[in-house]
Order: sequence, then structure tokens, then C-alpha cells
Amino acid sequence: MEPASKNPEESIRARIKLVVWEETRGIHFELLWLRVLKLLFPDATPETRAEWLRSLGAEIGPETRFLTLPYLNGQRPRVLKKLSIGRNCLIEDKVVLDLQEHIEIGDDVHLAPGAMILTSTHEIGPKEHRAGALQRMPVTIESGVKIGPGALICPGVRVGAGAIVDARAMVNKEVPAGAFVSGNPATVKR
Repeated sequence: MEPASKNPEESIRARIKLVVWEETRGIHFELLWLRVLKLLFPDATPETRAEWLRSLGAEIGPETRFLTLPYLNGQRPRVLKKLSIGRNCLIEDKVVLDLQEHIEIGDDVHLAPGAMILTSTHEIGPKEHRAGALQRMPVTIESGVKIGPGALICPGVRVGAGAIVDARAMVNKEVPAGAFVSGNPATVKR
């Protein structure tokens, strides 16, 4: 049994400190700052949005444009260091980038509205607890790729240069260069 604190104010202060630490340790201040910028400057240019991401650690090539900021999540610290996007890319509205692991996007890539790139999943555990251990796998999108609206790129996938991913396709394995894939799960159509 611990002896009671001689100074009740110290005990209260220590408890408050602990609560504040526990409640804020999951906050990504760089992602929070991006949200603040988005609220303060809703009409920022696509190039300005790219500059915001660069300033917080993402590697963004010249002439890459963000029509809106993508939804970003990932593990601290410096979550944006896991994002590398080449030159002359177009990132449209409502794109989701899961930065639990690295995402590398080549030059001249187009991510259409609602495209999702995931880098994490969970092992499937026993029926008592289905969401097992977190698994992280990088994703690579090579140059000249077009990801259609609402398409989902799963963890660990590589999409080859010049490939086209159809709208709402679910890509869970490698896509060959120059291929057109469609469906759930995505299969090569040509």
C-alpha cells in the first residue's frame, strides 16, 4: 500500500498530468495542423496544399496538385515522412492515404475521387477476438498509373507503370505494368 501524499495538490497535479498525457498521446499534431490550415484556407490552391504537405515532411514532386487534402492517418512520429509522391500527379477529392507504412507514388499518377490506399490490416484472430495483431505493408504505385473513383488498393500491393485500375476495383495483389484491372477482387481485363 502506498503512503498517502503529504501534499494533496501534488497528487491532483500528477493525476491531471497523467490524464492529459493519456488523452493527447495519440494526437498527430502535424495532421491536426493540416486540418486547421484546411479550415482557415478552404480556397487554397492545389499547389499550396502540396506545399503544406512538403513543409510537414512529405516528399511531393513539382507540379503535383491536390484538389483537396487527402484524409491521412498513421503512426506517430512524423507520419508524413512515409509519403512520397512524384512529379505532375493529380490527387482528387476524398482520397484516403493510410500511412501506417510507406506509400510511394511515381510520376504522372492520377488518384480519382474516393480512391483509397491502405498499408495496414489485422491478422484474423480466433472468434473471441477477430482483429488480431496489426500488419503493416508498404504500397507502391509506379509512374503513369490511373486509379479510378472509389478504387481500393490493399496493403502490400504494387501497381505497375501505366496500369489502369477501374472505378471501385479492389486490388489485393500485384498489377502488371500496362494492365487494366477491374472488379472485386480486381482481375486483369486486358
